[in-house]
Amino acid sequence: MTIYHKTAQQFTDNFIANKVTVACQLDNDKRRQQEEQCARLVPIVKTVILCGRLGIALRGHRDDGWLDVNKPVSTAEGNFRSLLAFRVDAGDDVLKQHLATAGKNATYISKTTQNEIIRLCGDVISDHIVADVTKAKFFSVLCDETTDSSHHEQLCLCLRFIDSVDDRHRIREEFIQFQSAVDLTGDGLATNILSILRSHNLDMQHMVGQGYDGAASMAGCFSGVQKKVRDVAPLATYVHCASHVLNLVLNTGSSVSEIRNMFSTVREITRFINDC
Repeated sequence: MTIYHKTAQQFTDNFIANKVTVACQLDNDKRRQQEEQCARLVPIVKTVILCGRLGIALRGHRDDGWLDVNKPVSTAEGNFRSLLAFRVDAGDDVLKQHLATAGKNATYISKTTQNEIIRLCGDVISDHIVADVTKAKFFSVLCDETTDSSHHEQLCLCLRFIDSVDDRHRIREEFIQFQSAVDLTGDGLATNILSILRSHNLDMQHMVGQGYDGAASMAGCFSGVQKKVRDVAPLATYVHCASHVLNLVLNTGSSVSEIRNMFSTVREITRFINDC
């Protein structure tokens, strides 16, 4: 028997002894590739989370294309790409290998991928908030509509509930979602609010409060949002939002020069403290 036959026989014996089928080997190889792909995405996801946590803008004026970590990053490329280059320079070999071998179309650092990661992070945060609300059982809704920088109406919805941790109770107010508001009537806004709550599987029967501004479309007792919502959630008592009341008081008070000067002083002191 030749060496070739002996080697083949040894491989056959090892294969039978391990009892690993070809399908299992293919599954293991696929699982290994998936783990490698996930490991490559970790530094990219962490960089997006860092920018979000610190309120740092991700993109610059020239933020497309392949990132060559061997060249200095232009200031026009934005903070996200600069932080990736910094990670590579600091010794992140996994990210360096990924950017060097992934090619120009599979680096997962495009603005589209950034937006997708941000959306997924938002979904995870929302799920955690909804879980806390469900645990608390009863909740209230705070809502307002405003115009964004592109002149589109956006509905901002927050949840207010009692959070219990180690037998200590505290009131929490958490932002949950933005929603485009095309129909600004009471019926249209109420439909948006209820659809958001239902999309998060929140029980309308456990909604015990709602706070909006004093506009007729929100506070109207016949066709306003608060009436439409109470038709579905009868326990949701309407209260004029304290923040809106305070804003109205401050706007009126600003007509007095002493109060207006006081606001300027407080703003400068706050800016000084934040810069320290």
